[in-house]
Amino acid sequence: VVQGRRVAAAGASLSDTANTDSIMGFAEIEDFLCNGNGAMTFGDNGIRCRQYWNLKVPVLPDQLMFTAAAAAVLSLLLYLRSRAVPAPLSTSGGDFPLNSILRARGSNSFDFFLSHAQGDTGPQVHLVAHKLKSLGFDPWFDKWDGRGSIDVTKPGMIRGVQTSGAMVIVLSKTFFQRPFCRLELVTALKARRPIICIHESDVRLGAFDFAAATKGAPAAFHPIINQITSDINCMPLRRDEDELDLLVNKIAKKYVDAQATVLDVPREVLDAAEAATEEEEEQEEEEEEEEE
Repeated sequence: VVQGRRVAAAGASLSDTANTDSIMGFAEIEDFLCNGNGAMTFGDNGIRCRQYWNLKVPVLPDQLMFTAAAAAVLSLLLYLRSRAVPAPLSTSGGDFPLNSILRARGSNSFDFFLSHAQGDTGPQVHLVAHKLKSLGFDPWFDKWDGRGSIDVTKPGMIRGVQTSGAMVIVLSKTFFQRPFCRLELVTALKARRPIICIHESDVRLGAFDFAAATKGAPAAFHPIINQITSDINCMPLRRDEDELDLLVNKIAKKYVDAQATVLDVPREVLDAAEAATEEEEEQEEEEEEEEE
């Protein structure tokens, strides 16, 4: 529905001999043939425009049928494509058929929630998200280009964690120092979401130090960090294209085969870690206000 041009509705074609009384309704479509310029020609068949309800109606040869239904479908597909995250290359067949993805997803809205420290691993995690998308999965990722449906507010993030089938945490130098990363993790643990762990291994790019994993994190969070680093097999983040493809396939396989780890963390530990994280958030907000 664009720009006021009208053609016949589904099943009604226009020809140079058509009677306007036989036209069964109209739908507006994008800029068409005449553009208000009067008569036009096309090969041996005259293509003319005439007035109908003060709008230009193209008159087409019989062999050039164009219905409003087709125009509406085309317009809708183009609109959806312009709004969407890059579409999956395949949503069925291959190693991860659609039925296995839907079975793993269950009643959730997303397959994976990708939790990472943007300053450490942002670009590489972006690639991971796109590769998961290309396999037919739907990851929650806060940096999708042009996707307005991702709510990156704190409540939106919490809902994203709670409605994802699994959480992928990408450990890096500052991951546990970031209040939002810790809050995402606590939310996932409270919701008993399976955890898939990746870690930055390149020292030039903020490698995660397992020996100093708790550094910079509140003491209340240390039990959770210790449990993650001891109970979960954490895979190294890769940058070589082939190695990254293998990593993404391992992530996907853990998910569809239900091999991701669900950690049993005592509720009191989770509550204490969440309280410490929220207290730190409040302190940071007060410091920002004072600076302003």
